[in-house]
Amino acid sequence: MKAKLKAIIVDDEPYARAELAELLAPHSQVELTGEAGSLTEAVELIEANKPDVVFLDIEMNGENGFELLNLCDIEFKTVFVTAYNQYAIRAFEVNAIDYLLKPVNAQRLAQTLKKLGEQVSAEHEAANELPKLTPDDRLLITLSRKMNFIKICDIKYILAAGDYSELVTINNDHALVQRKMREWEVQLPEKNFQRIHRTTIINLDFVDKIERYGKENAIVFMKGVDKHLDISKNYLSELKSRFKV
Repeated sequence: MKAKLKAIIVDDEPYARAELAELLAPHSQVELTGEAGSLTEAVELIEANKPDVVFLDIEMNGENGFELLNLCDIEFKTVFVTAYNQYAIRAFEVNAIDYLLKPVNAQRLAQTLKKLGEQVSAEHEAANELPKLTPDDRLLITLSRKMNFIKICDIKYILAAGDYSELVTINNDHALVQRKMREWEVQLPEKNFQRIHRTTIINLDFVDKIERYGKENAIVFMKGVDKHLDISKNYLSELKSRFKV
């Protein structure tokens, strides 16, 4: 692992943050870039720092750490750090790297960091090996229980579904593919596709209109699709720059 992993700590107890920061200090592969005591602070910090990993408490002064995963558009790895063991199953259901019980054991933390580094390195290597796709390339996918070839340019948009992704085609057919969103980002032709949310990638050729509501919120309507798709504020300016005004 060549580059340092940027990390933040989210915990409502200052002494718990300080204790974990002290345990992380000897590990040169991790760079602690900030701490947050609430979900609001955490969202702002994550959007500003774009960390690789978040060490996240669960029960925080009336808030629940799991809520953070739905509030952020930035992708990051999660290590839960909590005094309660009843959330372990749920933690791994949301693909957490690990689940550490307080007080955190230094040796146990080292094992977590080793696992984190290995996973990040493997993902980077896999992403670099993925072939670039062109609009005319074809994918073999299952539609209505039958195998079909579909051109990349005939994908309207893609939705995240855990380790899978859901493709919506030009005919509004839906197909589930075992591929993560970051893999699509690497492979899809940049001229045609744009990520607009942590959970969504769209084909720009099928954009019908973009509507703003409020100061920072926006939605996009795709041609031939009744429902709208949310655009996160982190991707809005980039999306607007793709269209001539």
